[in-house]
Amino acid sequence: MGLLVALLAALLVGALLTCYASGIDPVKKVAEWTDEAFQLKAEESTIYMGRWGDMTDEEAWDLLMPTWLPEGYKRSEPKINRNEAFVSYYVEYWNSEEELLSIVIRRDIVDGIRVYEKDERPVEEYVYEEITHYIMHNLDRITAVWIYEDYECSISGPVTQEEMKQILRSVYEK
Repeated sequence: MGLLVALLAALLVGALLTCYASGIDPVKKVAEWTDEAFQLKAEESTIYMGRWGDMTDEEAWDLLMPTWLPEGYKRSEPKINRNEAFVSYYVEYWNSEEELLSIVIRRDIVDGIRVYEKDERPVEEYVYEEITHYIMHNLDRITAVWIYEDYECSISGPVTQEEMKQILRSVYEK
């Protein structure tokens, strides 16, 4: 029985690697939005298998953090949440006017759907480094949401749309 399970697991990993090597993404998520909400949801049931090999979540979080934020923001202690459904990394940045800029990096272990509040303004699809980032407004805050490998990432704060794009570009400039 154990040999059969190991064989099936090896076949699944091989099939996933073949898909990725062929440019097919079996973990693709689709963005949907209304005037009030935005969500990324899986097109099909998926099992998340890390494509970064032996990279830990902590190493991935370091890679996905921006290197630039608007002046005056100070970082608080990150909050890490691990459970059976997901692993998340949450960091708050506060400025002297007590305005919050937050960053969440989340890896679902089982399929999950996160919904982001937005207002009636249109969602901008900003493509940088061949990754689509969805930028939306919610009153005086701007939120960017994107998928990178197995991670759903979001940044939200009282910044301009151009500042948000600069924050996003800084994620990949390492």
